[in-house]
Amino acid sequence: MIEWLLLGSLTALVFWVVWRAHFRAVGPDDVSSQAAARLIWQGRLQDLKKRREELTEAAYQAELDRIRAGVLADAGSEDRAHSQGPFVIALALSLVAIFGSAIWGYQQFGGMEQVRYTLDGQQLQDDLDRADSLEQAIAVVSASLERFDTPERFFLLGQLFEQGGRVAEAYTAFAKARELAELDALYADVVPEFLAWEAQTLLFSDNSQVDRAASIAQRSLALDPEQTVALGVMGVVGFERRDFALAAEHWERLLALTPMDSPDRVVIAQGLTAAREALGEGGPTLKLVVEASPTVSLDPNTPVFVYARTGASEPAPLVVARVRFGDLPTRLVLSDAMRMGPMGGLGDADTVEVVARAAVSGAVAPKAGDWQGLVGGVSVQAGEVTRIVIDTVL
Repeated sequence: MIEWLLLGSLTALVFWVVWRAHFRAVGPDDVSSQAAARLIWQGRLQDLKKRREELTEAAYQAELDRIRAGVLADAGSEDRAHSQGPFVIALALSLVAIFGSAIWGYQQFGGMEQVRYTLDGQQLQDDLDRADSLEQAIAVVSASLERFDTPERFFLLGQLFEQGGRVAEAYTAFAKARELAELDALYADVVPEFLAWEAQTLLFSDNSQVDRAASIAQRSLALDPEQTVALGVMGVVGFERRDFALAAEHWERLLALTPMDSPDRVVIAQGLTAAREALGEGGPTLKLVVEASPTVSLDPNTPVFVYARTGASEPAPLVVARVRFGDLPTRLVLSDAMRMGPMGGLGDADTVEVVARAAVSGAVAPKAGDWQGLVGGVSVQAGEVTRIVIDTVL
């Protein structure tokens, strides 16, 4: 705030100089108020002398006193108008300029340190946009930490390290981001996320730190029970500890928070199915191998929906999984964890029709131009692996 008061004072000083110059340029003539009063006095006195013979001595003296008093009053009033008026107005406007500039600047930009950080953030983004590789981006962010070592910059560095497979370094950056964030109440909302990423990178960088990773993930979930990264960490921790009930609990919570069209649902659902099977709670499953014909060439990011239905007459999926065309060939296990809602599931059918459809249009519903493969009469209870080949255009 002090820096903005100084800036406001400088603004007021410039205003004052301009104001003074203006009044000197457009003010009254060089003749002073007293000189003007004397001229007025002399003119009125000459008129009174011309009427001297018409007035008695007493009337003459009274008129003379009236002229003198009036002219002197005018001279004093004029002095105050020309000397005090502009000064008071200029002073008031200067104070308004000082405090107005200070309040506006602080509200808009914060302190000067915040202004410098904002400008540096813009420069950082420009430098990242110009980076030609992940390694250059890492170098840019690392250099920016020498100027401003903020939690968000350490978190960004951790993300870049994680993308580059440098998981141990990512853990160090995430841990530093979390430590700094916990010191500032402004970052309270993101601490759960920072903890979750710290836990995940610790777990994947050092298998001997399972318990510590679990402790960090639990701290995250205590702050935000729906923190998805932390839920995933606890699912993996359950498998590492062979505590399949723990794994199933967290995979189930995570699956409920994952959008239906997310490709992550496949991995989560298969983890949940494996945990339940290990607990002896596994329901019916369909084991599949999904592949595409060599004659079918599509964008690797084309979504592929793999689902089981009762038959063509009842097209609603009982269970469904989503992968990418670039993931094919792939192995899948369809289970009731992948059902679309509380109704349905594989337990409602003895045999099903399994469909694998590459949605060129990106739509969930079949469209002309999509490619699909289909196998009918698949037994839910057999436990055999069913092969599906995507080879037919709709």
